Amino acid sequence: MIRDTYKYHFKLGNRIVHTGITNDLVSREARHRRGSGVNGHIEQVGRRTTRAAALEWERQQRELGKPTEGYTVAMTRNPNGLVLVRKTNDRSSTHPFALVWVLKCPEGHRVRANSCDAHIRRCPTCDPTARPEEP
Repeated sequence: MIRDTYKYHFKLGNRIVHTGITNDLVSREARHRRGSGVNGHIEQVGRRTTRAAALEWERQQRELGKPTEGYTVAMTRNPNGLVLVRKTNDRSSTHPFALVWVLKCPEGHRVRANSCDAHIRRCPTCDPTARPEEP
């Protein structure tokens, strides 16, 4: 079996804001930084492992209540002007670990988006090239 998967914590200072797995820590850290808009860092947990073992570790982290479903960083306004209205307990249909958040665009339209990409969403009513919202 190939041990090519890393387990990690994405941290802001000493606070863990996301727990996950990846096969490339450097690019994953860059995506987290772009995605959260904060200057966090990745801390590797243990040694490289198999993908199956890493997925099991991630499942256990969720059961322990660790942050594996998006960021606990407060979102005020994303670069496209959408603001967070409320967080729901609905599961996303487009991302396996995300919840649905309700956002509002500057024009007042409500947009349902998954919590993992809310930071980059655009309003599909105002911008026809934007991804459709969550059902």
